[in-house]
Amino acid sequence: MSKGNVITALVWTGLLAVLLMTRPRSETSRNASIGPLKLMESTAPPASDKVLLPIAADAARLNSPEGNCRTDLEFLHLVISQYGRHLDGNPVGTNAEISAALRGDNPKRIALLPPEGKFMNSSGQLVDRWGTPYFFHAIARQRMDIVSAGPDREFWTNDDVSSLPRP
Repeated sequence: MSKGNVITALVWTGLLAVLLMTRPRSETSRNASIGPLKLMESTAPPASDKVLLPIAADAARLNSPEGNCRTDLEFLHLVISQYGRHLDGNPVGTNAEISAALRGDNPKRIALLPPEGKFMNSSGQLVDRWGTPYFFHAIARQRMDIVSAGPDREFWTNDDVSSLPRP
């Protein structure tokens, strides 16, 4: 066999091997697989693998009778800054999306708040002590303003409370 024929045979053998390794498998054989191939099929880790950070234990003080709106906002500001430290930036999205990220629905599965509490409404939003969802405003990549509507439950009135100082 000539050198050119040997190279051609090796190329065809390699192509055939690649085709056999990459062809779709039946659902039965896919479910029977174990090891790394099985892990590659699922991109979402199970919900039970969230890492609850110690700061989450302090969430019980949110909306408690012993505190006030200012201390609630200071704690949430600390939670957001810890999120930024661990995940390199603010959580983003709506109140419910930010809340979910703080409860561990984030790329690192780090939970800074427990899954439920009196600080959360039935829609999964973080709420102030009057039951109004907070307004989150990202100022910079790792800086966020959190605003409570205050006792009148209306935003942009004189009784609003912000986590950042107002001019």
